[in-house]
Amino acid sequence: MQYRPVLFIVLLVLCCKPSPANRMAAPAVHCKQEPLAKTTAAAKWNPFWKAFTEAFQAKDKNKIAALTSPQFYDGGGATIEQWLDAEVFANDKTYTHFMALLKKPVNSFKGFDGSPYKATGKNKSGDLFFEYKKGQWLFGGMVGD
Repeated sequence: MQYRPVLFIVLLVLCCKPSPANRMAAPAVHCKQEPLAKTTAAAKWNPFWKAFTEAFQAKDKNKIAALTSPQFYDGGGATIEQWLDAEVFANDKTYTHFMALLKKPVNSFKGFDGSPYKATGKNKSGDLFFEYKKGQWLFGGMVGD
């Protein structure tokens, strides 16, 4: 019982970092910290994006499939492999068109459940979207109507 106040103070000190102006003040009980999921999602985006774009530049279908959600959506029910063959790697024109989508700015959004996702452009029909689920970013497919 006598250790609880000490433990409480230790937890507060670990939880809150006082600003330089009030370093000697007791830590506030209402600590504001970024949720771990948010900071983890943000930290994992750049490595994912680099791997994703490099896989398309290399035309590595296996790597692209590994970076794609099992619930891939293209609006027509195709698998990622079928979609890549028909819509991306069918010929030079489709590949060039797709690579232009990768050059659009990527913006952050929140899903209906509050989970983070990103989309190229303005998250309109035909843009690409990316989901953050189970601690990783995955290519979700094409934004539909």
